[in-house]
Amino acid sequence: MKCLILAAGYGTRMQAVTGDVPKALIRLGEQTILDLLMRRLIELEIECTLVTNQKYHDQFAFWRSTRGMTLDILNNGSEHVDDRLGAVGDICFALDTGNLDEDLLIVAADTLFDFPLQGIVQAFHQNRRAHVAVRHNPDLNDLRRRGVVEVDQRGRITAFTEKPDQPASRLAAAPLYLLPQELLHEPARYLSAGGKPDAPGFLIEYLVEHHPLYAWQMPGDIRDVGNPDSYAAALAHLAESD
Repeated sequence: MKCLILAAGYGTRMQAVTGDVPKALIRLGEQTILDLLMRRLIELEIECTLVTNQKYHDQFAFWRSTRGMTLDILNNGSEHVDDRLGAVGDICFALDTGNLDEDLLIVAADTLFDFPLQGIVQAFHQNRRAHVAVRHNPDLNDLRRRGVVEVDQRGRITAFTEKPDQPASRLAAAPLYLLPQELLHEPARYLSAGGKPDAPGFLIEYLVEHHPLYAWQMPGDIRDVGNPDSYAAALAHLAESD
């Protein structure tokens, strides 16, 4: 198994706070968001690849040099928002150019987990089916901005709707997916069929229609630091933890 970290977005909503620093390298106390994410991934003892863009490539390379860790960094060549590939486009780029030929854990670089990630790996190995991390979310307004998941009694996903006007359940998907090797051709097939390249939830929506996918209930809190409000909340949580 390997891991792909998606870090090629431009974080336009955060630029008033971060300037020209990518979201994953925003500091939370003494560490960056990427430091905290990598701490979880290192526990899995798997090879990690990060895909970024031309604008931020050197910053990630410098971060890696200061940490002394093994991390492949792919540059998708994008220089500004108008020519970005989108999250699904970045997945396809990484699959085409990186050494990603095994079962693949995919995670967004601006995500913080308050729990170990071994659980989703263990769930995957029980049936070797694709898994999506989910959590109960009672906030209807927040659900409308996320992927909403419906499951059966076995945990199989029966429906996935990205950013629904009327959420059909209170289960929200997180940007943490585990795909078996035999499904790694599907992102390219999805795009070739006219799929949207931006939000990866649309890819998951497509996969649910064609393959068995299962939900993995996360055992703790998750925070995606994608806007100034969520950044402030992450800082407050860190202060409380200290």
